[in-house]
Amino acid sequence: MTRDAVAARAIFDRPGVLEIDNADYANAYSKGGFLNREDFGVLGALEVDTDFNVNILTGSSGQMMGGLGGGPDVAGGAQISIVTIPIIRGRTPSIVKKVFTVCEPGETIAAVVTEAGIALNPKHKNYAELKEDLEKTSLKLVTIEELQQLAEKLTGVPKPVETTDRVVCIVEYRDGTVIDTIKEIKK
Repeated sequence: MTRDAVAARAIFDRPGVLEIDNADYANAYSKGGFLNREDFGVLGALEVDTDFNVNILTGSSGQMMGGLGGGPDVAGGAQISIVTIPIIRGRTPSIVKKVFTVCEPGETIAAVVTEAGIALNPKHKNYAELKEDLEKTSLKLVTIEELQQLAEKLTGVPKPVETTDRVVCIVEYRDGTVIDTIKEIKK
């Protein structure tokens, strides 16, 4: 059964489930958008950098791995956006100095949660409140730089992906602005 069929079945079987279109769900220009009223958003990523920028498009080889989906909408709309990610995947760091492709700007990310600890973004609007709350727990707080250094300690420093100057993809943010470009990988 396709995802659309599952959604249609849920709408049919449950009278309280309402169908909404993307304009109601994720419109960056609508104050009434559902995403703009979310308290928390939990996201995955391929890479996060020390400025909390998130890459969900390109893998460590620089090749596209999929589409943006709703990640930028959730990160930009929710009051607190949390990225869950392992420190490394295979032999590749997931926490890096600079992501290959920026898909979600760092200021929209409140925290990065890994198996080695939680890094709070000091530039996020809810930083002080989150820090105060988490310091009352037994959860391990670390800096994003500590996570990045641990990843490199485990894997070594990754070799940079070499590209040409030819732009092969333009990455648009949820409001239509260009947030990054993807360049052709050198053969």
